[in-house]
Formats: sequence, C-alpha cells, structure tokens
Amino acid sequence: MCAVQAALADSDGQGMLFLSDNNLGDHQVFDATGTRRSPPITMLNGSEFLGSRVTSVDLLKIDTQGSEHTVITGLLPYLKQLDQPPQIIVELTPLSLRQAGTSGRTLIESLTTLGQPFWIIDHIEHALAASDAEALAIWCDNVDGCAGDEGFMNILVGQGIDAR
Repeated sequence: MCAVQAALADSDGQGMLFLSDNNLGDHQVFDATGTRRSPPITMLNGSEFLGSRVTSVDLLKIDTQGSEHTVITGLLPYLKQLDQPPQIIVELTPLSLRQAGTSGRTLIESLTTLGQPFWIIDHIEHALAASDAEALAIWCDNVDGCAGDEGFMNILVGQGIDAR
C-alpha cells in the first residue's frame, strides 16, 4: 500500500486543512481562529478506504487536533469487523473537540462501542493507568467546564501492553 495524501473522516469529500504558522503538529480540518491559511484536502471515510485494502491493524494512533471523533466515526464499522481489535492511542483534548463541533464525552462514548478497556497513558511514570469510560467522560466534562482549559491526555483503548 502506498501513502495517500488525504485525511480520514466520517465521509468522503473535499475539505480544507487550516495550517498553523508556528506548530507543524497543529494543523486542523476546522478553523478555530479564522486566521489560518487553508489549502484544500481530500477527506476519506476510514472504513470504506481501509476495508478493501487492510485486513488487520495492530496499533492505531489518532492525534488530529480535535477531529478524533470524526475519524473514529468513520473507522468504527471497519474496526468492529476485524478479527482482533487493534490497540488505539487517542489524544483526548476536550477544547479542540468542542471547537470541532463535538465533545470529549461523545468521543469516549463512541470508543466504548468497541468493548475494549481504557487506559490513561502516564507520560511521567511511563506507565498505563487503568480507567473506564465514565471516569474519562467526567474528566472531559470537567475540563470543558473551565473556560480556556486546554487540558489533554493520551489514552489507550484496548488490551494493555502486558495483556497482549
């Protein structure tokens, strides 16, 4: 499979990539500030694109600056039909998710449909801390309840490293 210059989404179509001038890791497919340059991009439904091309996935990393729910929504049918579910690392940033038109709680609820355990990736202790969907959803609600809170964490959905 060759690299494809496109963004995963919940439907095929055209979009815009809103570029950050000072952080190459902060481009977005929505315009939170109204000041970013924005070239057109191709958007692909993840399940439709991967379904006929990829028969297994071990690890999936989703860090899309607020578009994580859109990516997961597009991937869910594909992920649910796999023989072995992949481990999924997701950046959970309630502010960015809200700016993109969804919420951290909604993302967690979607991930719950995979029936896999949740872990917080502790970057300080270099460990996984067991969690659950409700605790993560409450954390998202609390972060959303504080104006300007840019709190985030990375979570793992799936069996922990030692459990595989």
